[in-house]
Amino acid sequence: MASIFSTEIKLIYLIGIAFLLFVWPSPALIGGLLVVQSVLWARSSIGWQPLGRVLKRLTAFFCVIVISYLFVTTGEGDRWTSVVVGPWTIDLNLGGLSVAVLMCLRVLLLILASVWVQESATPQEFVHALQRLHVPRFMAAAISGTIGMASGGSGSGSGGGRGDGRGKEGMGRREALSLKFQQIREGKLSFIKDMVAQGLDRAERFVQQANPTMDRQQAQDVAVIVGIASAIMGTKVIQVLPGLPIAPGHKNVLIVPLLLLAAGLTHARLGGLWTGLTAGIVSVLSGYGKYGVLEIAHYAVPGLLADLLLPLARIRRPIWGRVLQFGIIGGVLGLGRFAANFLMIVLAGAPEAAFVLYLPMLVSQVAFGAVSAFVSLAILDLAADRRTAGSDPSPVTGVVPSEPPGDMRHAGAGGGGGQGRHRTP
Repeated sequence: MASIFSTEIKLIYLIGIAFLLFVWPSPALIGGLLVVQSVLWARSSIGWQPLGRVLKRLTAFFCVIVISYLFVTTGEGDRWTSVVVGPWTIDLNLGGLSVAVLMCLRVLLLILASVWVQESATPQEFVHALQRLHVPRFMAAAISGTIGMASGGSGSGSGGGRGDGRGKEGMGRREALSLKFQQIREGKLSFIKDMVAQGLDRAERFVQQANPTMDRQQAQDVAVIVGIASAIMGTKVIQVLPGLPIAPGHKNVLIVPLLLLAAGLTHARLGGLWTGLTAGIVSVLSGYGKYGVLEIAHYAVPGLLADLLLPLARIRRPIWGRVLQFGIIGGVLGLGRFAANFLMIVLAGAPEAAFVLYLPMLVSQVAFGAVSAFVSLAILDLAADRRTAGSDPSPVTGVVPSEPPGDMRHAGAGGGGGQGRHRTP
C-alpha cells in the first residue's frame, strides 16, 4: 500500500502527524492515528525488522518516561500506593502508568511514521519530491549533493547529484578513523583538516558538475554545505575518543567545529543552519538516529546557534582567550545538540523528573561541546590556509593571511577553487 502514495504525500503526511501530535495530543487522536499507521506499515513491504530496531532504540527513553510518571501526580486518575524497599517506603502513582503508556504511544507513533516514510522511498526520490514541493533549489541541491557524495555517486543534471546507495550502505564504505584525546591535546589534527579540505574540494567539483547553470556564488555556498554536511555524516564512522565509557555527545568534538566552519564559509547568512538542516535531513533519510524526523533538530539547532554566536568571536586575543571563547561557544552549541532529546521529552509530556534523569546527558553534551574548542582552532587554521589561495573580485575583499584566525565570519570560503571571502562589517 505504501507504493500507492506519492513521495510528496508521504512527506506531507509525516509533517501533518508531527504537527497534530504536538498541538492536539488527545487519546482519541493518538489511537486513531496509531491504527492508521499500523495498517500502512502492515500493508507495506517494509517488514517487521525495522519495528524491532525502533523499539530497541526507544527502550531506555520509555523507561525514563514511565519512571518519571510514577512519582508525580497526574490529576483525577491518581492511584497512590506504598512500596517498602528495605528501610525505605516509596510512594508510587500507579495511575501515572496509564498516562505514561499514552505518552509513549504518542512518541512511538511519530517514530513509526518517520521510519515508514524513510523506508518507503530512496533518498533521491525524496529530493525530487522536495523539489516538486517547491523547496528552494539550493536546499534541494545541497541535500542531493550530500546524499550523492556520501554514497559515492556522481552529479548529473540540474538540482543535485545522483547517489547509488540507500544511506547507510553507501556511507559504510568509508574507512574507520580514530580521534584520541592525546591527539586533541597535542594539536595533532592533520587528518581532520585533510578530511574537511578534501571534502570541500570534492564538493565544489561535484556541485559544479551537477548544477552548471546555478549562480556562481550560490554554487559555492552549496559546495560548502555539501562538503561540511558530508563531513558531519562521516563522523559516524570516526571513533571519537575511543576507550571512554558511554558518553553521549562525544561526536560534538567534531560536529561543533564543522558547524562553526559552515557558518563562516558561506556567503549567505545562516550557513550553519542550512548545513545543519541538510545533515539532519540526510541523516533521517539514511535511517540514522532514533528520534525520527526530530533528528533534524539534533543538527539544525546547533547550526543556528553557530550562526548567532560566531560573530561574537574576537580574533585578536591570546591563544588562551581564543580557547576560552570557543569553549563557551562550543558548550552552547553542545546544549543545542540536546534539542532532539528535549523535543522527545516535550512530545511525551514528561514531568520535570524526566529532565532531571536526562541531566547527565545534557552535561555530557555541553562538556564535549566545550572540548571542541581545540578542534575549532585547527579548523580555523584550515580556513585561513584556504583563503590565501586566491581572491574574488566582489564587494568583499581579501584577508591578510597572517592575521590570527578567530572570527570565522572572516574565514576562507569553500570549494576546491580556494577562493577567499571576507565579509565587510
